[in-house]
Amino acid sequence: MLEQILREILKKNDVKELVDRHLRVTPRAGHASKHIKLQSHFQWFEEHNKQQARANAQWQRIGSISHELMHFYCHHGFEAKSGKVTFGQVITEGFTELLGLELFDALQKRVTEGDQALIESLRGEAATDEFKQSAQAGPKRQNYEKALQRAREVQTRVGKNNVWAAYFLGKPELIGLA
Repeated sequence: MLEQILREILKKNDVKELVDRHLRVTPRAGHASKHIKLQSHFQWFEEHNKQQARANAQWQRIGSISHELMHFYCHHGFEAKSGKVTFGQVITEGFTELLGLELFDALQKRVTEGDQALIESLRGEAATDEFKQSAQAGPKRQNYEKALQRAREVQTRVGKNNVWAAYFLGKPELIGLA
């Protein structure tokens, strides 16, 4: 389901056809056996009751999955550039977080707009009302802040299409990495 939503997000940009083709046909050798560990316990805020805490934790999991899905689809040619820059984490995590947040934000928006099928698919053990309220409150991911900030700076300079082509299609020269 997240892959389909990712494709819907990509339809908004000029590089959509190329990136969509990459997502459909590029073998993911090397990532196929990747294990993703998700936390089973998340931060509970004192102001949350048990149901609100469950909804918040579910959004934290969705954020982690959104980020990890981007890792899965990252082109090997882009990943290889992490050792070529001073702050390699911007390549390995900053751009991954940037693109993962785009998916995460799209999911929040659809839940906030009342997409019942998506809500039922994503809410897990969270109650529907709390899950929607948590989406409206805008749970935010705050991981890899320095790397994310630098990735955003690059995207501001070169544009979203170039970042997507660099990341998904292995064209790092489009963001200034030779």
